[in-house]
Amino acid sequence: MLVKLKMANSIDRVVIPFVILLVCNSTMGYNILLATMGGTKSHTVPFVALGSSLKARGHNVTLLSAFPGPAANNGLQEFVPPIFEAYVGNYTSEWDLVGARFRDEMPISPWDAMRYAWEACEALLRDEISVSWLRKPEGNLHARWDVAVVDGAFPECLLGILHGENVPTIMLNTVALYSGSISRQGNPSPWSVTPYFGKSLTQDMNFLQRILNAACLATLRLMHWIMINGYLQPVLRKYLGDQLPDVRDLTTEIPLTLQNSHYSVADSVPYLANVVNVACLHCKPATNLGPDLESFLQRVRASDMPEALRQIFVAVFATLPCNVVWKWEGVKIKDLPSNVRTAAWWPQQELLGHPKLRAFVSHGGLLSLHEAAYHAAPTLVLPVFCDHDGNAAQA
Repeated sequence: MLVKLKMANSIDRVVIPFVILLVCNSTMGYNILLATMGGTKSHTVPFVALGSSLKARGHNVTLLSAFPGPAANNGLQEFVPPIFEAYVGNYTSEWDLVGARFRDEMPISPWDAMRYAWEACEALLRDEISVSWLRKPEGNLHARWDVAVVDGAFPECLLGILHGENVPTIMLNTVALYSGSISRQGNPSPWSVTPYFGKSLTQDMNFLQRILNAACLATLRLMHWIMINGYLQPVLRKYLGDQLPDVRDLTTEIPLTLQNSHYSVADSVPYLANVVNVACLHCKPATNLGPDLESFLQRVRASDMPEALRQIFVAVFATLPCNVVWKWEGVKIKDLPSNVRTAAWWPQQELLGHPKLRAFVSHGGLLSLHEAAYHAAPTLVLPVFCDHDGNAAQA
């Protein structure tokens, strides 16, 4: 009973102020820090959605990430540490995710997945100005963050830097199928029914699948232990001092997690009261398309893929009795069929909500699948890496 009361009090200390933040008017604006160490721009999407909602209520919202644009383009204060930005750009520049999947190879090695945590953290810690801005709004010693919301993907570095600032902290778990952080916060995550996000598994596993799943999760836990004890903790103490506690304990102490999931689009999980499902934070009703694209539809980083795979797509598209809108960031395709239109960017939610849409082909990103469910779009998933297989299985 005492443990339950302590947990309830801990949750109340964060939940109540956070609820107050959402309803306060513009004359009572708070300084709110949103921060993600995620290595892909998709990690910023739910943070931008949350930040935009908070800004509309009069709060001062700053988003830290490695990607310039998402925050500023949505009217939020943008904080992109330059050394961290450069590191992430170099780290991902040689990725061949689609090609590796096409060749049935591992998209990134376990070592590369592990080293990102401490190398990205050190890239941030090397920049003293950025660290001071992370601890205090714009490095102002007389200001403070009223609430911080950190990403559940690689949260340890941010928690280490914020430790000692007495900032109420919330976690937004962008990779919903990753259960490592919320399990350390007391949520039941038995390996027998908690699918490993890197495999096409759901709770409905047979016996052999459960053995495979347990082996994958055991390996993941071992990798995390090596990553923290062998590399990340020493890096943090090198820059922040030996008094810094075990960062896994800092993760455990977070009293509220916003989980980017929902039982309507994924397995039903018996979370404790310290987890709130917030899937589709960024989803919105479709608006009208521009007249040119609307006309095209009414007539009835894909560019990284290997040439052989591109030719397969083009050949298949040419046989379809409908028009195809294709997100393509590369050079102009010479043999493009007349029913295919390419561009580096498309208004995805407007397309998914269009009454003429017949199918959506996705790489299996969690946010895209949430949008597809929101707009009731028939979806074909071609997974690439990370949680894509698990997302596809859940869908």
